[in-house]
Amino acid sequence: MADPTPDTEDVPQKPTNAEDAKTFKALSNLDTHSSLDDSSTPTANSANAEALAAGLSSLSVGAGKPADSGAKKVVVKVAAEDVAVLVEEMEVSKVKATELLRANGADLKQTLKAMITPSA
Repeated sequence: MADPTPDTEDVPQKPTNAEDAKTFKALSNLDTHSSLDDSSTPTANSANAEALAAGLSSLSVGAGKPADSGAKKVVVKVAAEDVAVLVEEMEVSKVKATELLRANGADLKQTLKAMITPSA
């Protein structure tokens, strides 16, 4: 017979990075098994509210700040003829051709070199 496998839901997973660890700690502070008597006291309510707020604030996505706050994106205009050359000769999609040209400063020659040069 097959050996029984342990349930993965019963075993809590350890967080892999600092942000997940902080979130896990804040959420583990929440008293999920409190009775009505414990949660009716003002100190228990405020402690639960603080723990909940800390957990939810660390889970917020974006919060109005850009993902690349330090890096500015430079707008590079790409010629349609260059995109057409890459699509025809290198058999890539228009989107991929445009992306490659932008990554190489809209220089067709440099883009072609980058595409055919083996990466280390």
